[in-house]
Amino acid sequence: MKSKKTEFLFVNKTKKDIAGVVFLELIKKTQKEFPKLKNKKISIILINGQEMELINKKYRQEKGQTDTITFAFNETDNFPGENIFGEVFLCIPYIQKKAKETKKDFSSELSYIFIHSLLHLLGFDHQTKAQEKLMDQKIKKILNI
Repeated sequence: MKSKKTEFLFVNKTKKDIAGVVFLELIKKTQKEFPKLKNKKISIILINGQEMELINKKYRQEKGQTDTITFAFNETDNFPGENIFGEVFLCIPYIQKKAKETKKDFSSELSYIFIHSLLHLLGFDHQTKAQEKLMDQKIKKILNI
């Protein structure tokens, strides 16, 4: 039986040196909890604050920056011959700032936010306190924290 493999496109538009393999390892950890992620294609784009502001305004009608924005695709989206699951945009300067404010190291904060993004692709949300708590619990379980 052929094993299912997740593919990802990694684009780093920032000056921060981050290896794509970091995200592959986090995807593998998430797959253990959510096998639905297997055999999917995910785009991961690292961006600066200005680009995040533009995306946030255009797609969410929100001003300012945020740590991540995800776009989940489904089978009805028009990507012939592709199995694209979604896109994850990560705002590296915002995540750096948040890590500093919460006294976390950058890699821990980046890992947390990326898993958070994957959960959004899987359909999780945090519109209520209960949803937020559930997402936090899932992220901590995946990261073993």
